[in-house]
Amino acid sequence: MRIREVKAGMVLSQDVIDESGKFLLNKGITLTESYISRLRSLGFHEIPVLDPYAASLKQNTVITRDLRRKLSDCFRDLYALKTTKMRETKLPANYINKLRPFLNKVIEETGSKLGYINDLQIREPGKGEVTHAVNVCLLSVTAGLYLKYPRPVLFDLALGAMLHDVGKLLTANEHKARLDENKIHTVLGAQLLSSNKTAEVAARIAAEHHERYDGLGLPYGLTGKSLHPLSRLVAIADYFDNAMKKTTSSDISRQEVVEDMLSGGHTRFDLNLLRAFFHITPVYPVGSLVRLNTRQLAYVVKNKIHYSTRPTIRLVERNPATSRIEVSKKDLDLIFKPNVTIADILSE
Repeated sequence: MRIREVKAGMVLSQDVIDESGKFLLNKGITLTESYISRLRSLGFHEIPVLDPYAASLKQNTVITRDLRRKLSDCFRDLYALKTTKMRETKLPANYINKLRPFLNKVIEETGSKLGYINDLQIREPGKGEVTHAVNVCLLSVTAGLYLKYPRPVLFDLALGAMLHDVGKLLTANEHKARLDENKIHTVLGAQLLSSNKTAEVAARIAAEHHERYDGLGLPYGLTGKSLHPLSRLVAIADYFDNAMKKTTSSDISRQEVVEDMLSGGHTRFDLNLLRAFFHITPVYPVGSLVRLNTRQLAYVVKNKIHYSTRPTIRLVERNPATSRIEVSKKDLDLIFKPNVTIADILSE
């Protein structure tokens, strides 16, 4: 939940750990004003608080928790390798072999749920390269399945999306002083992946995910159809996940992010792929607590294909005496309420 919405008496649903890995607070602890103030002073914009009703709405995820953990562990193993060793040996051949069954499982599990995927959690909120890599992989594969890509293409997409930022392993301080970081890690990532014959498409994705459709991107200024189609799709997923994270620490709404991205069709992004992405990708996942332009609070209870910013919501009220959320029995389908919009997301 956004920290400005957290009240004393709420309970932590997960351990709180800072960006350096330092443990701060135990899961299950009851928050006090001093705890909240301290976390705010440390730069936390959101913290995980217990919300049983939201949890009841979020029972299904696009992949199992166990598979997400295995993907994350596999990615951490790669980032744990010494930079010098990576430069000498390139990407270890057995690494992709280790990752392959997990990515195939991602495609299988996601494909089996495509008919109701808008109501599942695809991206997971959080910071760090691991969370971002898995989010971009899942967002890309979901869109690829919607676009009916064949299985070999889906695997290339999953691998490239998972490793699109792998070049950050090799970005050294001396390079950063001379060149734009986005240019460095894309070039180095492509070099790292191109050493493995089974990752040639992934190398293109790593090289091109910061390019723009109009040719004003990095590192080479490629345009339109000269960019690999999978690179164009991963560029959308990468931008979207980063933009969603930024909304928790700024006054930019998710609606504004979507509008900004759509206005960049055929300039920053491939417009056809962008439209397909937003047809299938939930902007407000089921279980999210949101504030409406009417100042009312509501939970998102259902999403629809083609209408990513107009979910069905369930109105709630916060009891001022206890800070508890009291859920009404009234649902609103925002497709039929054009004057009602989601102004802010409080908890995802």
